[in-house]
Amino acid sequence: MRQSRDKKICLVILGFLAFFLISSNSFSSVRFEISVDKSIISLGEYAQLNLSFSGTQNISAPKVEIKDFKVNYLGPSTQISIINGRISSSITHIYTIFPLKAGKFKIGPFIV
Repeated sequence: MRQSRDKKICLVILGFLAFFLISSNSFSSVRFEISVDKSIISLGEYAQLNLSFSGTQNISAPKVEIKDFKVNYLGPSTQISIINGRISSSITHIYTIFPLKAGKFKIGPFIV
C-alpha cells in the first residue's frame, strides 16, 4: 500500500516538474537573427542565408523573396539544450540565394 502511495506522489511531482519546465520555456522571448555566409557573391555562385529564431521551434519557414536573387529553401535546423534545468530551443531556416545579375545589393530588412 505504501508503494502505491509513493508512486502517486512521484507522479504528481513529475507532473509539476514537467508543467514548470514547459511553461517556463513558453514564456521566454523570441529572438530573430539573419546571417549570410558570404558578403560577396559572383554570378554563378550562391550564398547561404540563415533565418534563426531563438526561444522557440514553432516558427514555420518564412517565404523569402529578394529582388534580383533566386531563393531556394533547403530546410530547417533545430536545436534543444537543457543546461542546469533551463531549456532553450531554436530553429534556423536555411536558404540558398543565387544572384540573377551583377551589381551591389542590400539584403533585408525582413518582417516575420
